[in-house]
Amino acid sequence: GLRALVEDWGFYEGPFLELASPCFQRLFACLNAATELDSQLQIFNLVYSLIDRLGDKIKEHAGSILAVLPALWQHGEGQSLLRVQLVQALQRLVAALGTDCPAAFSLAAPLIQYCCDPNEPDALNLLEDGLQLWHECVKQAPSGDVALLPLFPRIGPVLELSSEHVQVCLGIIDSYVLLLGEPLLTQYGTHIATMLANLCGALNERGTLLIFPVLDTI
Repeated sequence: GLRALVEDWGFYEGPFLELASPCFQRLFACLNAATELDSQLQIFNLVYSLIDRLGDKIKEHAGSILAVLPALWQHGEGQSLLRVQLVQALQRLVAALGTDCPAAFSLAAPLIQYCCDPNEPDALNLLEDGLQLWHECVKQAPSGDVALLPLFPRIGPVLELSSEHVQVCLGIIDSYVLLLGEPLLTQYGTHIATMLANLCGALNERGTLLIFPVLDTI
């Protein structure tokens, strides 16, 4: 089957490229039709494998993938585990797109906003993967791209929730500084200083050490 083909050590993406779009279309159609969570998870695992194996060749198929994800997100309402899989798939796609990842931001930004909003019913289950998606987007964004800047103030409330996500949150801050530099510090420098100062007083020694790479970047 398709899984055996894609996961075979001898898989070569070249001859497969013309089949990639039809494969994704059929996989997403199966996702819409599937009612069992186990079946949905297996399909997503195959989507992951396809994205990973195609690497940067996924770029030419990214538009068709991104076009179906909003409907799948709506389809997953009330199914946190299904939405987690979708967020993880989008994270892999962003990583594969590299500096072309702004093509995904119109979808990624509202998903990140939703996942990182503690008032949303799925927040507890989606927060970790939403943060990972956010971090990947900021890491891959081309230098100076400001599309994700409106999300930045949301990092503070996440840090206030608990210390569980401090490492990825600091990674996001660090990546924002590398991405935007002086414009970020001009707009949010005081906010960043306050967040880091609050963390210094709340974390143990090991946690406090995580702050220093951010300070070095600044």
